[in-house]
Order: sequence, then structure tokens, then C-alpha cells
Amino acid sequence: VAAASFAAFTTAIALVAGLLNEKMGRGAIWPGWALHAGANLTSSLLLAYGVLQ
Repeated sequence: VAAASFAAFTTAIALVAGLLNEKMGRGAIWPGWALHAGANLTSSLLLAYGVLQ
């Protein structure tokens, strides 16, 4: 269950990042800050999942 919810969450992040990219116009600031923020968020979530398990 944790793996499935994690996959759903990361998919949601990817969708939001894609939406932001559309709003800002093709290739503006992307992928730099979004990937960096996504990586930080993902590692934080993995850490949280590890603690909660």
C-alpha cells in the first residue's frame, strides 16, 4: 500500500510540475528548479516513509 500511494504521489508531483511548465512556457526555468525541488521532496518522503514503516 505504501509503495502504491508513493507512486501515486510522485505521479501527482510530475503532473503539477508539467502544468507549471505549461504555464511558464516551453522550457522556461524547467527542468532546473522543478527537478531539484522534486528530488528534495522525494528524498524527504522516502525518509518519512522509512520512519513510519
